Amino acid sequence: MASDDPPARERRDSKVETRKVDSNDNVTDFNEYHLVRRLGAGAFAHVDLCEIRHPRPSFFAPAPPPDQFAVKVFNKSILRKKRKYVSDASGKMHFTTELDKTAEEIAIMKRLRHPNLVNLHEVIDDEEEDTLYMVLEFVPGGPIMDWVHTPDGGMFASPLTGAVLGEERADWAIADVLNGLAYLHLHHICHRDLKPQNILLDGIGRCKIADFGVAHHFSDEEDLNPESLAKLARDEDRGKLTSTEGTRAFWAPEMLLESSAVSGFSGYASDIWATGVCLFIFVLGRTPFKGGGDEGVLQCFEDIRTLDPCESLPDDMSPECAALMRALLTKDWKARISIDEALASPFVAKAENHPHSALCNSLSSSGKLNISSGEVNHALGASRKLKIISNDCCIS
Repeated sequence: MASDDPPARERRDSKVETRKVDSNDNVTDFNEYHLVRRLGAGAFAHVDLCEIRHPRPSFFAPAPPPDQFAVKVFNKSILRKKRKYVSDASGKMHFTTELDKTAEEIAIMKRLRHPNLVNLHEVIDDEEEDTLYMVLEFVPGGPIMDWVHTPDGGMFASPLTGAVLGEERADWAIADVLNGLAYLHLHHICHRDLKPQNILLDGIGRCKIADFGVAHHFSDEEDLNPESLAKLARDEDRGKLTSTEGTRAFWAPEMLLESSAVSGFSGYASDIWATGVCLFIFVLGRTPFKGGGDEGVLQCFEDIRTLDPCESLPDDMSPECAALMRALLTKDWKARISIDEALASPFVAKAENHPHSALCNSLSSSGKLNISSGEVNHALGASRKLKIISNDCCIS
């Protein structure tokens, strides 16, 4: 059974104590989790549905429904081989690996708890084994929209409608996204890869932001509580990044300036631009600019820098929706609308079942996550011997 809210139990760091494999050496169970089916796969990990099954309380009573989770499975040896040369906050160059990024993702997720974010349940690691398990909250509705191929080429479609969300659903969806993003920004974290595929629907239709694989935590800002989300998004000295991450069709114009590689750009403001791209897709089923893939990417970048994405909006779009879309997709990042201003916009304010309680929780949170370098370094577990159980034998 997938819960509507994050589980109340404290998140844990565990080791692989037991692992069952079938006759083909495929893992079927690890610790108390039973693998059910594959949910998806990415460049460095795959995601499976898993569940904790409960025994029948008595002979006459059925077993309770299982607790379901999504488990992200990594091969650490592959992550270690993916290296790149980067500069730290002081400008010093050093090598980093995908395993380092995964450790930072885990350290960030351990500290997050919000109804509009996918929450971490448990990390299972064993230094003697190559597999790393991140057990996450299972969000059964999947992506709010995904790309589907059509005779005309393709479009974004939602499982709720089979087509675009439309304004009547886009208002509450964007409210959920803004609430989750407010919580992240107030805790000095920018997501960096906000897109419909990373916005998931839970069992009651609530949106949750997922995939913190390229998220960045500004640890040097921990002692600087933001006076407001508006000042945070427009502060030249806060949230500064010099490297680009995420999906290129969602990049903000300031990320593409030659000067940004040296002087940097606001990660907070670029998240807000990506939110505008999401709203555009929710209502229109396409990105504002074509060519985000390898072919045509240079033209896409030129269009992001120079063209107005809202120049030719449909005549039947409501003035409230068009106004918010233009405000989110303002090319000048300092003039771009902030999260709190967007949440107060007429388009979001008219959303049915607007989650005011989540908004209050977001805006009252202070920036005190305190994700230390030690927590990143120790995000992965300590060594423990693994017991592998197969149909034929037990190996200790």
